[in-house]
Amino acid sequence: MKRKILSLILVFAMTVSLLTVGTGAVEPTYGDTAGHWAESSIERWSGHGIIQGSNGLFDPNGQLTCAQLATILAKLLKLPAAKDAGFTDNTADAWYYDAINRCAAAGILNGNGDGTVTPEAPITRERAMVMLARALGIEPIRKPDLTKYTDAAQVSAYAQGYVAALIEAGIVGGVTADELAPQDNINRASTVTILDRAISTYADKAGETVKADGKGIVLVVAKNVKITGAPEGTKIVVADGATGLTVNGKSVSDDQTYIVPKTTTSSGSSSSGGSSSPSHTHVWATEWSYSETHHWHNCTAANCTVSSDVGKASYAAHTFTYADNGDGNHTKSCSDCGYSTTEAHSYDESTNKCICGLEKPADNVVASVKAADGSCTYYSTLPEAVAAATDGATITLLNEQDLSANLVFSTKVTLNLNGQAVETKGYAIQVQGSGDLTVTGNGTVNNDQEAVEVNNKKNYRTIFSVEGETAKLTIENGTFTTKASQAIFAEGTVTIHDGTFQNTAESVNEVLDSSAMITANGSAAAVTIYKASVIATAESTNAGIYGIYGANGAHITLKDGVEVHTSFAAIGMNNTTSNPEVVITVNGGTYKSECKQLDNSEHSKFNTVCYLPGKCHMTINGGTFTAGNEEMHVFSIPYAQAGMNLTITDGTFTAGSNVFYSKNDNHKNQTTANMITVSGGSFTGAVADFNENNTFSSFITGGTFSSDPTAYVADGYFALPNGDGTYTVVTADQITSGVTIKGIAGYEHRAFATVADAYSEINPKVAALGGLGQETCSKEAFDALYTDDAKITWTIYGKQALVAGSEGKDAHTFTFGRAASYYRNDCNIAAIIVKGGNDSAALDLSATGGTFALPYNWWGENIKNCEVSFTGITFDGVKSIPSTWASQVQSTPYTFDRCTFNGSVYGYHDYNINLTIQNSTFNAPENTGYAVTLQSETGINGTVTLDHNTFNGYTRGVNLQRPGTDFIFTNNTITSTVSKPDRAAIQLTDGKRFTVTGNTVRVNAGNAFWFHSAATNEAVTYEISNNNIQAPYIGYSAASFDVNSKITSSGNNFNSTDTTRCMEKEATEATATNLTAIH
Repeated sequence: MKRKILSLILVFAMTVSLLTVGTGAVEPTYGDTAGHWAESSIERWSGHGIIQGSNGLFDPNGQLTCAQLATILAKLLKLPAAKDAGFTDNTADAWYYDAINRCAAAGILNGNGDGTVTPEAPITRERAMVMLARALGIEPIRKPDLTKYTDAAQVSAYAQGYVAALIEAGIVGGVTADELAPQDNINRASTVTILDRAISTYADKAGETVKADGKGIVLVVAKNVKITGAPEGTKIVVADGATGLTVNGKSVSDDQTYIVPKTTTSSGSSSSGGSSSPSHTHVWATEWSYSETHHWHNCTAANCTVSSDVGKASYAAHTFTYADNGDGNHTKSCSDCGYSTTEAHSYDESTNKCICGLEKPADNVVASVKAADGSCTYYSTLPEAVAAATDGATITLLNEQDLSANLVFSTKVTLNLNGQAVETKGYAIQVQGSGDLTVTGNGTVNNDQEAVEVNNKKNYRTIFSVEGETAKLTIENGTFTTKASQAIFAEGTVTIHDGTFQNTAESVNEVLDSSAMITANGSAAAVTIYKASVIATAESTNAGIYGIYGANGAHITLKDGVEVHTSFAAIGMNNTTSNPEVVITVNGGTYKSECKQLDNSEHSKFNTVCYLPGKCHMTINGGTFTAGNEEMHVFSIPYAQAGMNLTITDGTFTAGSNVFYSKNDNHKNQTTANMITVSGGSFTGAVADFNENNTFSSFITGGTFSSDPTAYVADGYFALPNGDGTYTVVTADQITSGVTIKGIAGYEHRAFATVADAYSEINPKVAALGGLGQETCSKEAFDALYTDDAKITWTIYGKQALVAGSEGKDAHTFTFGRAASYYRNDCNIAAIIVKGGNDSAALDLSATGGTFALPYNWWGENIKNCEVSFTGITFDGVKSIPSTWASQVQSTPYTFDRCTFNGSVYGYHDYNINLTIQNSTFNAPENTGYAVTLQSETGINGTVTLDHNTFNGYTRGVNLQRPGTDFIFTNNTITSTVSKPDRAAIQLTDGKRFTVTGNTVRVNAGNAFWFHSAATNEAVTYEISNNNIQAPYIGYSAASFDVNSKITSSGNNFNSTDTTRCMEKEATEATATNLTAIH
């Protein structure tokens, strides 16, 4: 019964009178119910046949079982027959089997969640309440409150809403005022009383007349019931199938809850007085309305007062014609209105004929054939029926049949197994030529014969053989079992919508026989499986049956409902180079193989879930693939022939050994490339085991792996650790936090969660190469480790902390602990490149004292300097640019581009240096003096360029002091909050040449410029031009020589700046400036 029929309105249920049918003074039906508090309820429902006792007793206080309650509800609601619900403890021979299935199909009974329903166990009060509420369509209360009961916590979560709803409706109560006893077993009397309270009027007899008084719900479950005198507002629940109902003379269809409307008199006036309803002309619908016995046309005009179907247009009884269906039923159809229904044959005892004209078939009839013209003929054997079937016919099996020869289908025919069984005895059901066979009826086809040798060739005793390019087989459902090795062999088209295909042998074919439960062979073969269970799990050590197998250009498509469980490969294929490739597409399903038979390395290629030895294109878009033992692979590609392509976009793959395997000594010299593509999925097990000449490299672009897939990741992708031992392959854009390394062998496609992780893994490899100082190594070993022309590229994602050494300083993070860039033997790290991979890329220097170590280049004219560059990096807590040893012959090149420095950069470098900081931002922590301080005491050469940078909030600015260095300070913006008025934003202390042009300087106090007393190089020159200066004073010189003669200046713009005065060091008042050349 459909759920909407059972929707008893909860509010109404709270107010109905709890009427029962009294028994008067008659003797009780049972010998143990007289005077019992539930006597009237027991008598009422016994009278309806809903409950029954045993041996004259009802046992009202006896415990009720789940099976007994299911039987009561199935009878009460007249639930339709249903298929097996799948409960393992509800067997077909049990007396309650049908009732359990009916209640499960109606959503009343869900089972225990483990495949059982415990039908014979006493049922608890809460479980009984849930079943009753579901049966009556009472929705659970979403936020139930049972706190008034002291044992409310004992009500299971799934039951709380239903129990509360029944209590609120007044249908049930506690065992006491404050106790529910939900886990106590309910007795028979209590259950009947709940039914009595819930349903006030029950119409269960066909054709009966019921007078409704409007005081309660009327439940109608029988046909042709008449309800009279039903007042306005009476609620009548009509069951599915309770046709022919009339209420106050008006026809009411089944499958609904009907509320009696306000009545009117024949003149159109209200029965209680009032204005008249407007008259109208009938407008009769063109479509027919009908019941089981009559048909008519309804009036479509508004305010029509015709309530009885008898008064409607063309009201008449059906005129039936009958057609035998050949399956024990006939269809009767009205030739006037088109009403049609199916009913079982019923034979007259005197004529032995059915009303449809069919003479009762003989007892030995096995099958019928219903031709395309509707005529039906009966046959004593299935082969006779098959031979007689013409195009478009349906063959229905009426009894079990054993075959003694092959069945051959060469026309378009439907075979309705009708729940019956066919024993093939080793013979085949053949579809040949233009044959098109559809198998339905949920029956069984079984072959109990094992495979045999015929002329030194294995005869697999196939159940279905689809022979030829145009032959077609469609399986709608059924169970197909065999002791041989094949259920289906297809050269044509096979479509499977549902079914079970099982091999029942304990010992079957040898491993190399390549037999399968379902085989597609040839370029015209096309097998599509939507839903099926394919089982071949023989225990023998030489069992060798594939689940599904494609050969010689066949096409196979597997959908989400496929389940394959085998002791050999679940999916297999084979092909020759002369044939088109086999195409296998998997869009879902589960595939498990246990391969129990493999005991030597020669057969290790077969120890797999999917066996792909030849030309094949296999695409997997989903599904679960499971290797059943620890030595198994998921994919075995033993021969690696050209034309083999495996594409995986999604799915779950669990290997005992390797996910991918291609290792066969007989084929170890074959080389292949780019035949595997993985863009998604979840993979458990070692990634791969390949011959060294099988170049299955760079084939992974996505997916999650339980082991490191780096060796097989494609260019532009990285294996990123997830922190739980797994890795996800991602693009650079998908990394939010981590690092990647380029230039170290084996790590081009590996991402690390942290800088520390990268250092920890690669440091031992660097140490093993030649030590961590200035040790030497061979050129071959050097080139093997440093793969990108000796350049190391770090890409930083998110905020990363540098690795601190034993003294709290940076442990040479960017060279993995190596202190020197030079290895001798013409081996030198050429460059260290650090770049941001996203906008949040940052280096946290708090653990390294605010600095980072770079490798020293050592001394000597033959040394190649190691170039260093940082791009797009934020330095948090920075305090210095590292002071390290370097060549005094060559200048060490440092470049910082588009970086952010949160802190102060100090560099003291007594070696040549070429430093460029450009397009960067410096942010001052509170009370920080200089943004940049670059110093040395000797005449070290080199060039320092600070260009297009922004300096925010420093109390001074920049301090440039290297006697032999060219300083280029251009296009920068300095916004300083000077702490002392005797300081300056730009301090030009010592150098070879200063170029200060195009800058913007905003200072709240003090000077724009200061030429420091430490200046010693009288050969220095200054170009100070085109700057935009906003400071209280121009500044002054404390040098021992006249700097004005060294200054070239023009185009400067002074905004409210006093160019005639300055604040000298330690001064408290401004005095005249000695800088006269800046203008």
